[in-house]
Amino acid sequence: MAEYNQPKFLTAIFSDDAIRAKRNTEAIEVGSSVLIAGRVIEHKPVAKIPVSEVRPVIEERLIGVESEKLAVKAGEARLAELRGGSSADFGAAKSVSRNNTVGLSPAAVTAIMKVDPSKLPAYVGVPVAGRGYAIYRVNKINDDVIDEEARKAEQQQVDEFLAAQEMAAYLDIIKKRAKAEILKPVAAKSAPAAQ
Repeated sequence: MAEYNQPKFLTAIFSDDAIRAKRNTEAIEVGSSVLIAGRVIEHKPVAKIPVSEVRPVIEERLIGVESEKLAVKAGEARLAELRGGSSADFGAAKSVSRNNTVGLSPAAVTAIMKVDPSKLPAYVGVPVAGRGYAIYRVNKINDDVIDEEARKAEQQQVDEFLAAQEMAAYLDIIKKRAKAEILKPVAAKSAPAAQ
């Protein structure tokens, strides 16, 4: 939460003294060693906006939402046709990996990575926020492109994470058995700088 979005500060900044007299608020503590103060330069009271002013904005937003729903519905229907044996022209083939997403959304990459390699070519579709629906054709999956060094590094990271989780669980059990509780953890000491 932002420092200025605190109940104490909001109460002070919207007080009569701050709004009408345009005086600074008192310094208000909003966190550990964090004080803020504010001054109202301009204030516009809450007012109802005429419908004639907001109508175009509301209509545009509703049209956008409805057109996106229709695009998703049409995209899902087209995806079903493609999976049923229909054909379509797609753009140039691109190689996609978790490390090289070639500008695809995380949802698209996840859907592509879930494709069953035994059923190729495969088609996947995902909604694209604000733009409709995207359909991808997966032609082949390269399992042989795995970098052995990267795989070893990833395995080591997984092993270290699992070891840390096991150690944390073990320490929790020990604490419960000993009925110990850490009230104030000691901050990690930094190593002295080399001269």
